[in-house]
Amino acid sequence: MSNNNQQNPEQIAKHVQLLISNMQTQFEQVSNTLNNKVDQMVNKVEHLENLIDSIVERTGITKEEIEEIEKNMK
Repeated sequence: MSNNNQQNPEQIAKHVQLLISNMQTQFEQVSNTLNNKVDQMVNKVEHLENLIDSIVERTGITKEEIEEIEKNMK
């Protein structure tokens, strides 16, 4: 019976270590997924900024005029 008592804490420790390892793996996966999504969003925002700059350039609106429009929107 004392043999079972000695194994039980070891089994519990191994089980806890496995749970922690699994949680760490899941955390890393979620973290990587979030980082990838943020990177995608950054790329999309940069693309939109470039499109807006291109449109503004084609219209001939100056930065001062844009700033004035932004002030009036607040």
